[in-house]
Amino acid sequence: LLFTLRSPSTITCISTGSPATTVTFMRGSTTVGPLRDEQSVVIAGITYELAQTVTNRRESTYKNVFTINDALPNLVGDTFTCTVANSLGMDTSKPNTISAVGISISSQPVTVGDTVTFTCTSLLGPAMIQWEDRDNGDMVLRMTPGMQTELALELGPVSQSMDGSMYRCRVVFDGSTILETVTLT
Repeated sequence: LLFTLRSPSTITCISTGSPATTVTFMRGSTTVGPLRDEQSVVIAGITYELAQTVTNRRESTYKNVFTINDALPNLVGDTFTCTVANSLGMDTSKPNTISAVGISISSQPVTVGDTVTFTCTSLLGPAMIQWEDRDNGDMVLRMTPGMQTELALELGPVSQSMDGSMYRCRVVFDGSTILETVTLT
């Protein structure tokens, strides 16, 4: 299972074989599926959806992207497994537990002439963190010299022309990239 840390959360389960598979996901003790391509189900108010694509027709490789319409912090501590099955058999992944996910950005009210500080905190633990200017081609404004848990971006003095400017925090942790954008208003 490959986890993409985005909201809504996605979990990818790659299977090889023919004919096409059905996919069953376990989230803790909750069974979701079996699902076929483009099917979805709602359990306890949370939508689970499967999209299946063929990534290599010659080798019959399927990429099963499972989307969970739930907030990332709600997934912390959950264990996921994936079972793929077709008429020839089935296979189940080893259990995978999400230990922590996400970014927290703190900000403050600002008026023209003030200095504003945005602080990006990695909820994953020490990570590479950088702030980018979204309005200038994602130009890097500030980055950590090494692994850190937070990084502040100070802007000022704020002018009227900066209203609506967008800045993005990028956290890279254990090969996964998480992005969060904040707008100056």
